[in-house]
Amino acid sequence: MKKTVKLLMSISLCMCMIMTLFTFNIYAAADGNVKLNYASAKQERDCGVLKGWYTQGEISVKDLGDNKNVVVHYTTDGSTWEDVTATYLKTATDGYDIYTFKTPLCPWNGFYYYNYNCQFAIKYEVNGQTYWDNNNGQDYSVNDSNM
Repeated sequence: MKKTVKLLMSISLCMCMIMTLFTFNIYAAADGNVKLNYASAKQERDCGVLKGWYTQGEISVKDLGDNKNVVVHYTTDGSTWEDVTATYLKTATDGYDIYTFKTPLCPWNGFYYYNYNCQFAIKYEVNGQTYWDNNNGQDYSVNDSNM
């Protein structure tokens, strides 16, 4: 019995380690003043123990002025929406400014199987105007699980 439990625990640990090698990415090809370049769900671990998930990504915004505000409007539970401010990274050769974002850690709830889902849209404010990239009204979504 103890050998079976140890074997199952070893297999589970190996599967978790293999899953961390893979990320699930989405790439957007939107045109306009703001567009998502990529986003992915990431796992945070401490000594191999799953702590939770977060979403990180990169956004391009057209340089329409100096005082830009780039925000990712997101939910991980489907009802409570939060905002995280994106950070300027660089100006690309095409003239767009590149911003990065990372949502706060969504802690693992301890269940054996848990599916992380983050839905989001991007808001770009400049010169008193607001521009959105919301994946043609469907919002973006990234997913990952602990299995």
